[in-house]
Amino acid sequence: MRYIQTPVFKFEELSEDAQQAATTYLMEEHFWGGDALDSLRAFCKHFGVTLTGWNYGPFDCAEVETDATASNFRGLSLKQARALPEYPTGYCLDCSLREYFIKEFERTGDAFAAFNHAMDEGIKEMRDDWEEQFKPEYVQEHCVANGYEFEEDGTLI
Repeated sequence: MRYIQTPVFKFEELSEDAQQAATTYLMEEHFWGGDALDSLRAFCKHFGVTLTGWNYGPFDCAEVETDATASNFRGLSLKQARALPEYPTGYCLDCSLREYFIKEFERTGDAFAAFNHAMDEGIKEMRDDWEEQFKPEYVQEHCVANGYEFEEDGTLI
């Protein structure tokens, strides 16, 4: 058996190039994307709607698709809309979706349009959240909070 000794670095101890390499690797995935998608699905479920597709990325598009039709919202009152749970999944996007929906429903009186508006704003919020991950202070905070360690070139150990 053989042992190889490798120096271990915290994010802030890495060179600028190694920090950039680590950031690029870490940013390939939206840290909270799964939770956010669960929020979209739960919001859809309130109306008997299915989330059928989504596409979003940092500094890029933000699109969402559902099988919703106007019939999913017939007879829905503003009072019922206000009674929607604030945090069905426990993730912050739950509350945002509810607020987008209620405000647009109040403004237009059209629950179907309000739903589509809420979904569009929700996916944009997901994109914007992913973009925030790229800020150096966010990356460093994330690495510290999760106890990440790196090789000298920025490779996560």
